[in-house]
Amino acid sequence: MDVEALKKVGIFDIKDGIYFNPSICEMKDYNELYEELVRIGIIIAPFDKIRELFDSDSTDPVKISDEIEEYNPAKDDYIKINVAKDKLEAYIDVQYPGTGEEILYEEVLHKVLVEGIRYNIEYDKLKKIVKNKIFAEKEVIARGSSPIYGVEAQIVMEVDTDINTEPIIMDDGSVDFRQVNLLKTVEKDQLLAVKIPAEKGTDGTDVLGDPIDSTGKDKTLPMGKNTYISDDGLSLFAATNGRIIKEKNILNVENILTIEGDIDYSTGNIDFNGDVAISGDVLSGFKVVSTGDIRIKGTVEAAEIISTEGSIIVSRGIVGQAKARIIAKKDIKADFINESTVSAGNDVEIGEYAIGSNITAEGEVRAIQGRGMIVGGKIYAEKMIDAKVAGSPNNVRTELHIGGRIDKEVYEKMLYIEKDLENLEKRKKGINKDIEFIELLKKKLPKFPERKKEDLKKLIIKLKKVEQLIEEVTAKKTELEKSFGSSVSEDKKIIRVNTIHRGVLVGIDQNKVLAEYTYKLVIVQSKDGELKMNYKTRFL
Repeated sequence: MDVEALKKVGIFDIKDGIYFNPSICEMKDYNELYEELVRIGIIIAPFDKIRELFDSDSTDPVKISDEIEEYNPAKDDYIKINVAKDKLEAYIDVQYPGTGEEILYEEVLHKVLVEGIRYNIEYDKLKKIVKNKIFAEKEVIARGSSPIYGVEAQIVMEVDTDINTEPIIMDDGSVDFRQVNLLKTVEKDQLLAVKIPAEKGTDGTDVLGDPIDSTGKDKTLPMGKNTYISDDGLSLFAATNGRIIKEKNILNVENILTIEGDIDYSTGNIDFNGDVAISGDVLSGFKVVSTGDIRIKGTVEAAEIISTEGSIIVSRGIVGQAKARIIAKKDIKADFINESTVSAGNDVEIGEYAIGSNITAEGEVRAIQGRGMIVGGKIYAEKMIDAKVAGSPNNVRTELHIGGRIDKEVYEKMLYIEKDLENLEKRKKGINKDIEFIELLKKKLPKFPERKKEDLKKLIIKLKKVEQLIEEVTAKKTELEKSFGSSVSEDKKIIRVNTIHRGVLVGIDQNKVLAEYTYKLVIVQSKDGELKMNYKTRFL
């Protein structure tokens, strides 16, 4: 038998017998000592004498027996203990040897304790089984206590992911069939969902004496593509701008919106934070707005396409019917542009032709692929206009301008910004007056009303928002002031056209000239404030 295990219970096996020293026994009460003695395999021993010594004040080892009898492993064939998977019940199977050999209570208890069973043991049932020599089969001899579980965790959605195919009813009662709520978009770092942690209930105890956690069922935040969870694990945020989609209880943020087919009444207007890819056409009367790039494989009819931060590419072309508006912060590319208004923050690139359109670019306008024709309309660019053909033999009025326009546009923007600043300052002044009035009431009144406290809090929040807006608008003004005057030097402003027909008006900055002939291989530049037109040949 293990010497260290015996020492723990104060038992020594010396040559002349077995000794017990209660002063070095680690057990705190006799029942605990008794079960430990049985657990380590002491089956027959003078337990009454051990108890007497344990309860005494003796500090010396006392001989208790010449020998003690240990558990016989052969009894394992007759005594079997099993514990349920959930550890809330323990079972015993008992058979008896055909030799007439007895099964002792301590042997049965030894097997129970060796299996680690500690809690709610049915000792009386064990004694009854042994005393009456009952053949037991899967007899329950210990029961744990089940936990009372607390409230399970909850996931609270902070965004609406439901798709509504019904058209929007306007304030006046009319129905806008182009406004269909098929898209739900979110912004970067927007809160998507919150987890309320599960609550603790009343813990249980299994038959091994281990606690069973009573915390309610946990739930996982629906983290999907382009989302992230806060450090405390309780909040889910969008990692990018885009479309929020709920799939199999998972939230995904798609920063590319793909439309298979046309933009029509089945899709409604599109307003999306991210890139948009459209495989079909954009039909008349519809609108596509995006913060990213917009790619359209088909044709744009009399529609409105706006990219606030990216570029627009129309693979086939634009049939504007004098109603289409195409606006991009960066580049615009189209195979053809017909009767449309087009404005790009960088360059406009035309494949085959532009007819009867107003085209503006803060960089270059290029029509040098395919036929490269510009017929009718007004073309403005800050740096260069490069085309194969401008105008037509029928003398269709066509205007090509470099520079000049930008200063006026910047000036108009500045007027709007200054007006915004003026209005914001008035709002700030009004809010400050309201705050001062409430602060005065706070000093005068013996008891300050709770409602006024709430009003004061709201006013302070409103003031901070207005001050933030003032900072943002002021920053825009400062940035815009840098744009006064053209940033492109005179010698870099060029109009270059293979053929300019008679009747085409060309201009750089404030200087203009009307083509009285048809010119070939033309380069128009401004030098020292005067317009210079260089060409290879001319004819009527």
